[in-house]
Amino acid sequence: MLELRNASMYAMYLDGKTLREVGEVFNITMAAVRKAFVRDGYKTRSSAEGSLLKTNPRCKEMYAMYHSGRNFVEVGKEFGVGGATVYTAFRIRGWPTRKHSVNPKVTFNGQTYSLTKVGYYSSTAKNDKTPLLHRVIWTHHNGPIPEGYVIHHIDENKANNDISNLQCMTNSDHGKHHDSLNKWRESLR
Repeated sequence: MLELRNASMYAMYLDGKTLREVGEVFNITMAAVRKAFVRDGYKTRSSAEGSLLKTNPRCKEMYAMYHSGRNFVEVGKEFGVGGATVYTAFRIRGWPTRKHSVNPKVTFNGQTYSLTKVGYYSSTAKNDKTPLLHRVIWTHHNGPIPEGYVIHHIDENKANNDISNLQCMTNSDHGKHHDSLNKWRESLR
C-alpha cells in the first residue's frame, strides 16, 4: 500500500505539484515526501526547476524557442536557467525533444578525435597543438610537415585518414588543385 501511495505522490509531483503541495494532499510533511522519494529512488527537482514548472507560459515559450532550432543551453540562457532545467521541464511535461546526435569518434595513438561539422577529425584534447587527425597521421608516418605545406585528402573525403589517402602539398599547389576541381564540378552542372 505504501508503494502505491508513493507512486501516486510521485505522479502528482511529475505533474508539476511541489513537494509541499503533494504533502498537503497526503497529510504529511514536505520532508516526509522528499524522504519517501529518496528511499524509493525517485528524483526530485532543484528549486530552479520547481519555479520554472510553476510558470507554464514560460515553458511554452521555451519549447517554441527550442523547436526553432535552439538547444537546451541556449534556451536556458534566455530564461536565466540551466540547460538541464529546460530539459527537465520538457521531460516532466512529456514534451518530445530532438534526438541527441553524437559525433563519431576514432582513437589514434591513445588520443581521441571527433568528427567536426566540416568533416575533419579533430582532437578532443583542449591543449592539443595538432588537433587535426590527418596531420597527426601524416607526421606519425613521415615526420614533420614542412612550413608552407598542407596535408591533402586525395579522394576529397576529409574523414578518410588512411595514410595512402594523404598527400603533402604546398599551400599554392593545394589551392590550384581545388580551383581546378571546382571549375570541373561547375562544368558538370
